[in-house]
Amino acid sequence: MPPHRASNWARPTAPGASGKRAPPLTGLGYPVRLKLPRTEKPKHRRLGNGAFVKDARSGGLGRLTVRNGTDSDAVVSLTRGKKTAFTVYIRKGASTTVRRVGDGSYTVYFTSGSDWNSAKRSFTRDCAFEKFDDTADFRTVQVSGGTQYTVLTFSLAKTIGGNATTSEVPESEFPS
Repeated sequence: MPPHRASNWARPTAPGASGKRAPPLTGLGYPVRLKLPRTEKPKHRRLGNGAFVKDARSGGLGRLTVRNGTDSDAVVSLTRGKKTAFTVYIRKGASTTVRRVGDGSYTVYFTSGSDWNSAKRSFTRDCAFEKFDDTADFRTVQVSGGTQYTVLTFSLAKTIGGNATTSEVPESEFPS
């Protein structure tokens, strides 16, 4: 009995042919090169809680506390028009407070996911992109005896009876 020859190519049986094998694609003049993509183990990169991804605050007395009661890390961005004032990282189950928020009306975006890629400023897995439907308004006024300024708290966990609604946004619209 002749020795068994191993082959890297499967030779499928041609449809309708009883037991006849179709010639390999290379035999028909088609170049065949298979290259499997390189796979990597999933990474679990995270920033420290409260780390700024971007900080273009111009100063102010406003204060924003964000509570992340979700099962994923999150990044919150406050924008005025197309300009991002700041972007901050909040680990799952944690909260952070941003001080020196300037007066103005801000759109609040947030993304959540796993494995933060700092070079791309985005999560690589399980991503969601949303924004709060109402703006966050910060004001500072002088009153007799001192100064009043806005202090806001946002919770990223959806709660029954909560007073803020959110909408999904395409990843391309998320401020970077």
